[in-house]
Amino acid sequence: MNALYQKIDQSRKQYKKFINKCQMGHSQYNFTLNSNPSCFALCFAIFGLNLISENSFLHNHSHVFSETIKSNLLNYKMQRQNYDLTIDKPFLQLLTFSLSCLSILNTLHNNPLEEIVIPLIPNNIENYLNKINALIGMPQSGNLSMFVAILLIHAQQYLGINTQNQIDDWIRLHLSKMNNNGFWGNNNKWPYLQFQNGYHQYEILNFLNVKNKNLTNAAKHILELIDNEGHFAPYPGGGSCYDYDAIYILTHPELPKNDSLKKILEKTFNSLLSEQNVDGGFAESQHIHPLSLKNINRYCHHMCLANKIGRYERIKRCLGLLRNKNKKIHTHWSNESRLWNESNLWDSWFRMQTIALIQLTFHSELNFQWKFIKFPGIGYRT
Repeated sequence: MNALYQKIDQSRKQYKKFINKCQMGHSQYNFTLNSNPSCFALCFAIFGLNLISENSFLHNHSHVFSETIKSNLLNYKMQRQNYDLTIDKPFLQLLTFSLSCLSILNTLHNNPLEEIVIPLIPNNIENYLNKINALIGMPQSGNLSMFVAILLIHAQQYLGINTQNQIDDWIRLHLSKMNNNGFWGNNNKWPYLQFQNGYHQYEILNFLNVKNKNLTNAAKHILELIDNEGHFAPYPGGGSCYDYDAIYILTHPELPKNDSLKKILEKTFNSLLSEQNVDGGFAESQHIHPLSLKNINRYCHHMCLANKIGRYERIKRCLGLLRNKNKKIHTHWSNESRLWNESNLWDSWFRMQTIALIQLTFHSELNFQWKFIKFPGIGYRT
């Protein structure tokens, strides 16, 4: 057994232990070890267990997990009833995560959530994409564009509704409005945000097996943003979303896999393995807060990276994160804020997926059982 195999094997085992530590009762999970159960945390736990092929456990818990997922979704819908659910990111996120989880548990055919999904499907996709500003790359528009595409595909595959015209319009509009970098919006503005936002549409294009003439340009754009530790975020220590989104595109099956790319991504690979916390989980970044002389030096170095592309975005984000109000992260995934270096189920799943993608691309001889989600959206891979 070689050293690399042992490293990955140990990381997977520690990750499984972390997920187990987060479990509360039969069907609830805490988002962090210090938080309360969350409907999102349950989804992230299922995604992680599926990724490392914990098939027996998921099979044995499929009924109770499925019932809890559907109950959580209905309760969350009630909480969000004062929002326009067609463009409400938190609700649509939980809905699409729930659909993915039910597909993993092989219970989606039993209850495809028809009564929830159908009212959310727009008749005119162009109007919807313009409403959310997806074709000009506005922040969070990539998420919403992906969500509506997931619902269209789900309606066709599981509900027997012919949505092919809407799907074709979604594809046509995105391809026609793609910029030279392979994303959406101004070519030169906010390069980190541009690929991190646009990654979501890549998930759908990949699922639908759509050819992308700007794929090479997208990879080139992303590689220009890498830091000296192999991370792809506008702040030091990387970010689980930024790093995963970058690696997802750079390891796209249609891109060439040469020694130069292998050398670059092995730096990412080794950094990620070294950043796993002692509790077995992963965090957003180890180098943001708490502030220390070492971390401040990292901030300065990151803002002054030699690559000019993205420098303004790095400076703006780093200076903003130095403020005391940003010493913790708060999301709708949990009622409790988390520390930047605190293990949680979301960052852990993304980090482990990133490790898996690099290993499968450049070390496929290692016999690990990774399982990606066979449903459109985050976590899908051919």
